[in-house]
Amino acid sequence: MRTRRNKRGKFSKSPNVTKSKRVQELVFTKNWNKKKEITLPNFPFESDHTYCTFGKSDSDDLFDEVLPVDLLPLDHCRYVCELDLIAQQLKHCTTCSINLHLHNSLGVRPYGVTGIVYVKCHICESVNRIRLGKTHHSTEHKRGLGTFDVNTKLATGMLHVGIGERQVNNLFSTMNVHYPHHKTLKSRENEVGIVMETQATNSEQKSLLDEAFQSMTIGAVIDGNYVQAQERMVAYRDVNFKSSKSTLLITTCQSTTNEKDILTCVQFLLQKGAYIKKKDASGRTAIDYCEQNKLFKVKMLMCVTLDSIIAETIRNCF
Repeated sequence: MRTRRNKRGKFSKSPNVTKSKRVQELVFTKNWNKKKEITLPNFPFESDHTYCTFGKSDSDDLFDEVLPVDLLPLDHCRYVCELDLIAQQLKHCTTCSINLHLHNSLGVRPYGVTGIVYVKCHICESVNRIRLGKTHHSTEHKRGLGTFDVNTKLATGMLHVGIGERQVNNLFSTMNVHYPHHKTLKSRENEVGIVMETQATNSEQKSLLDEAFQSMTIGAVIDGNYVQAQERMVAYRDVNFKSSKSTLLITTCQSTTNEKDILTCVQFLLQKGAYIKKKDASGRTAIDYCEQNKLFKVKMLMCVTLDSIIAETIRNCF
């Protein structure tokens, strides 16, 4: 059978492709820009949930006038709070600038180990939200209440000490402190975990660089390149590091090269704050190695420096 096209261009085997009047009145016809309006019968509609308020979100009621349903009394448990921040918020009401009082509080909404106190003004009867701690935003979009700092520090302390959520909650329940939900702790752990891993990686890299630098400096002193060692130590603060169970000053005094170069290097190290009485793994100091290698000028310099340090310490005591 020969196929034909209907008005919309679709193939149809039926020669007469028509639609009923009821369907044609509800859908587009030839003119696609005009559509027949459908009027519904005027029935009296009633909402099944009369307590709902349309056009209002309850995601964050910090700036909403409706009190939350999960308010707890002040004597329910203990909270971690910052007294300075609370005192600053109680100085004036947000509406009439009158001092607020905690005895007019309506309750506390807990957020982890801290929370928000709802205080009613005795003049204008407006409700003020008093935060018990400082907050921050972990993302670039600074919206809503934010995250309390003490909850983040709690997660940091948990990772530092090495305890879990159950141990923390047992401790807080014994102290009658409001304990955070396990999802809150996990969120805070994820927040600080990235930072702690980054700090650990940076610290490891710094330690490796310091160790390589110290080994190169000790190697230069052992080889007798005192000028090169001094150039490397100009911008380096700590000259009392130990490499191969010996300090840089002891390694310099162990050398048997030109005493003049050794004296110059020792004088530079003493100006940088090198410890004279520090011992190596065998229990010997830099002065002992000076006596062994017959570096008498170097020994005299260190003895004079040590006497001046002792005299200055005695003057400071009295």
